[in-house]
Amino acid sequence: MKLVFDIDPVPASRPRVMRWATYYNKTYQQFREDMDKLLLGYRGTLIAKPIRTDVTFWMSFPASYSKKKRDELVGKYYVGVCDLDNLEKAIYDSLNGVVWTDDKQIVEHSTRKKWTEGRGNIEMNIETI
Repeated sequence: MKLVFDIDPVPASRPRVMRWATYYNKTYQQFREDMDKLLLGYRGTLIAKPIRTDVTFWMSFPASYSKKKRDELVGKYYVGVCDLDNLEKAIYDSLNGVVWTDDKQIVEHSTRKKWTEGRGNIEMNIETI
């Protein structure tokens, strides 16, 4: 099954634990809310078997990058600020209880970060094993 999410990838942040509550970074909270809205229309069956995923995070360019630099980098691997494992955690946690029962079912995965022109997105292929 192939899923494409038209949303800029955001890495999962560490929770800030206070005396009465736990808080997440505002950018990450907004990402989770936007993912919840995107997933409202999802009508697939909940997967309960072991899963293999293949994920591509398409990262958009900062406004400060020149046209020349953008042309050189488009389609190449993104080596930037966010860690790949934090991007994975954000998307996998968003899909818990919607696409699969729990992300502990993922037994094999491959992921990559690449530059894209325009808005970023997330492409995911999911296969049961």
